Amino acid sequence: MKSFKFTVPTFAVLVLGTVLLFSACGKDEDSTPARDKFLGTYDATETCTSGQYAYSMTIKESTQGEDVILIDNFGDYGVIVEATVNNDVFSIEKLINTSVGPVLITGNGSINSGGTLLTITYNVSGDQCTATCIKI
Repeated sequence: MKSFKFTVPTFAVLVLGTVLLFSACGKDEDSTPARDKFLGTYDATETCTSGQYAYSMTIKESTQGEDVILIDNFGDYGVIVEATVNNDVFSIEKLINTSVGPVLITGNGSINSGGTLLTITYNVSGDQCTATCIKI
């Protein structure tokens, strides 16, 4: 029966191979989800065809994926709206049930490079709105 001779060069090659293998499996340095820049509480000032409004809203993580956010108190309607994030922008298409029946909310938003100013343009039942939101 042949035996395997464990020499110093063989051992060195095995150790080097193991180190290279595990270092290749390291976590990426830039693995922060794009949605994270949107997370937080905002003071919103909104101009709509129906009038002007001021309110606070909170953007939270969703369990639906790293590209999804939940906007609590969207448009000061007291509802949570789900939005899909793509880099510095997000899109909204949400059907909500109200006391007068179902209402469709559509729109999009973007955040500035500093992550402090959010602009949202949306439409709900023919009311066109633009919200300027400052992270607090």
